[in-house]
Amino acid sequence: MAPEPPWHIRMTDHSHEREFEDLREISRLHHRIRDVLPSAPSSGLTLLDISDRTLTSLLVETSAEQFLHQLRTRLETEGDALLERVLKQGVLIQAAEAARIAGEGCAERRWSAFQRTLRAQPSRDLRPLLAALRDSPFVRSPLVKRATARSIQLVLQDISQTRLHPEIHSELIHAWIVGFVQALQPEVRIEPLGAGNRRFSELKWEI
Repeated sequence: MAPEPPWHIRMTDHSHEREFEDLREISRLHHRIRDVLPSAPSSGLTLLDISDRTLTSLLVETSAEQFLHQLRTRLETEGDALLERVLKQGVLIQAAEAARIAGEGCAERRWSAFQRTLRAQPSRDLRPLLAALRDSPFVRSPLVKRATARSIQLVLQDISQTRLHPEIHSELIHAWIVGFVQALQPEVRIEPLGAGNRRFSELKWEI
């Protein structure tokens, strides 16, 4: 009889796996942004690479909860370091495009069946996209102010997850959301409605 797996592996569940998938998408975003830095090969910025790892393969002597907390903290530190370099090297436009591409990739990985359905049977109803957006690393519970088939207005709560330069972080996450949503429905126009540092906290979608 094969030996039982260690206790910490037995304790993983769906919520752990979902959080890990979200953190893996954040890691992919960081790698995309790092690649547009002019000094990327010699930047001295070492990023985690968990794109091909499973949660259970990374657990060694800690519980899933402890490991995920440590991983999120590490990714937040990475994100702060990336923002500093993006601003210092003046590559915000390139970083935003990298974020948009990362959002597209996430939509393709998570919603490929939905994507195929929309291509086979095009729909001009935006409301199903809200469910897809909730299944993303950055938006869990948007406040929907208005939702019709052709127009949606929503507020993104706590979109900025960084201590440094929250307005720049929000702009990059907005670019990620644009890529994610337009990968599923290319005709959607997304307009930020907020003001100042909260510019990207309220969005209007139209088709």
